[in-house]
Amino acid sequence: MKRLVIYIFLLILTFYSIYLLFKIEMKNEKNEINTIGKINNEEMLPIPTRIIYKNKKEKYIIIDEEEVEFQKIFNELYRRINNAIQGKTYSEDEIEKMQEEGCFIEFDYNRISKNYVFFLENSEVGVIKRTSDGGQVIVSNLDDKENLINKMEIWTEDCHEYDFKKEKNYTFSNILNNIPLNLEVKEVKPEIYQMMLTNYGKGDFKNICKSLGIETTNDLLNFNLNKETIIITLSKYEIQNVKQNIGNIKYTFGNYQDKYSINILIVSKIVNTNCIYYNINNL
Repeated sequence: MKRLVIYIFLLILTFYSIYLLFKIEMKNEKNEINTIGKINNEEMLPIPTRIIYKNKKEKYIIIDEEEVEFQKIFNELYRRINNAIQGKTYSEDEIEKMQEEGCFIEFDYNRISKNYVFFLENSEVGVIKRTSDGGQVIVSNLDDKENLINKMEIWTEDCHEYDFKKEKNYTFSNILNNIPLNLEVKEVKPEIYQMMLTNYGKGDFKNICKSLGIETTNDLLNFNLNKETIIITLSKYEIQNVKQNIGNIKYTFGNYQDKYSINILIVSKIVNTNCIYYNINNL
């Protein structure tokens, strides 16, 4: 009888100890969830629509949210945003230059351009949160970057690779009196129309150019619609500039004119074509 009482007591003590350990562990996990990934006291790192990785070969890789590696990458970076700061601000051109100099990961959001850029080979900048015209440092240095690069190389070794060339941008000024009726264009701003080609062949593209009165040169026909998208813009405002980055495309227009100017932009699929801005000067 005495042994039975001792056995029951030890059993109760064991279960109670397990309960206490479980409770402590749950508390630790709760505290971790409440602190990991905070940008400030109220905002957590939002889950992106897709992740872009520039690898060691200077190729770009798209990881969509349904892919297995997506969650692995997000978790790795989510844990590296503790103690965010409000650091130095950089212009778009400065961020672009830093991206050209080494590997990075960018969190891209479907229709919002406030991307996060994680620099993997920069000794002075860890993470930048993009703004409308640049970005601000929120982490000065990422921990164990070499290990992170090695993981990214393994996770993405079987993924499709893309180039990011920005020179395929062609503007034809003041040449079109009216928009051809056979073109499926959309009015994006008053007197500014666009069409986006994602599944057209080169024969179809030649016919579109013919309708627009544009000669199809070898440069213009040098595209791969599996890895690039063609955006045709027709505007009665002068097309002054087209600027692209991973998160968006920005068109700048000038003075109003009698005829339509035409811009043909052949852009890498790493660029978010769902997020396009139109800025008309002098309005």
